[in-house]
Amino acid sequence: MDVKASVGRGGGNSRQSSDVPAVLHNAERGGHAGDASSAMALEILRAEPSTLENVGEPKLTVLETQLALDAESTVDLLACDPQGSPVLVLFCQDEATALGRIGRVVGAFQRSGSLLRLAFREQGLDPGLPPRVLLMAPRFSDGMRDQLDLLGGLSASALEYRLVRPQGGEPLLDVALLHRAGGSKKSAHASAVAMPRHARAERSESEPDELSPMELEPLAPDDLDGLLDRAHQSITSLSEQVSVEEEGNLARFLVDGRPLASLLRDEGAGTLSLTLDEEDGVIETLAICDEVSLHAALNALFDRYFQELDTPL
Repeated sequence: MDVKASVGRGGGNSRQSSDVPAVLHNAERGGHAGDASSAMALEILRAEPSTLENVGEPKLTVLETQLALDAESTVDLLACDPQGSPVLVLFCQDEATALGRIGRVVGAFQRSGSLLRLAFREQGLDPGLPPRVLLMAPRFSDGMRDQLDLLGGLSASALEYRLVRPQGGEPLLDVALLHRAGGSKKSAHASAVAMPRHARAERSESEPDELSPMELEPLAPDDLDGLLDRAHQSITSLSEQVSVEEEGNLARFLVDGRPLASLLRDEGAGTLSLTLDEEDGVIETLAICDEVSLHAALNALFDRYFQELDTPL
């Protein structure tokens, strides 16, 4: 691979080939804006990023389109806001793989931080700030709201768009916000259930521990199966690198062979628990008793996954 490669920015903002390291380059069809409508929508966004101000985004500076961060991760449009926060626009062709793609792209973005800073520092990009993901499609199912909420602390929005052609005029892009997820949205119940064991042990004796996992009501078998399936599907869809080893009622989830989490179903007690694992032992164990605590547990898992993308799990 050459040491340098071109990163054209289109229009009058083209960049010389010697400006940007080779790991960052244009991917002709590496992103998901491959069909005619999404390609046109991408071109309109590139020329008029103010279109996104209608859905609450601040004034954005477009840095690049179809930017390949690695062999599997392409940002359809990379921008930054006035504070330098990265904005990653991804066109969605398949909701079933959306979370996995977000995980891969965000991970590749974080790993490429120093190169991105070198390439776009003059435009004000600060790759060290948390990125915002804008997932775009002509239409999403209602289930996309729940999927985005499972991303934990990562800010992600689902935007639906349509192309409008005024008679005799240029096509316009109409964008509407379906759902925005940003940060953990835990209730008091979820926060207590998701509290690390060592933190629970340090609570004041005067503070009631009425939400201790030991006191959770047993779940009916059908409810337990439903939560187990949701948890299993959410974790495995996080990345193609996630594998599962199952032994009885215990499922171990690995990332490239390294421990990530374990999911245990206790049929006798009617309970489900998610344990965040590492090679040296257990980080914390989270009880799952309903949809709220399921989201809390998955939030904790996803937070850890995204935080650890730059380092071994």
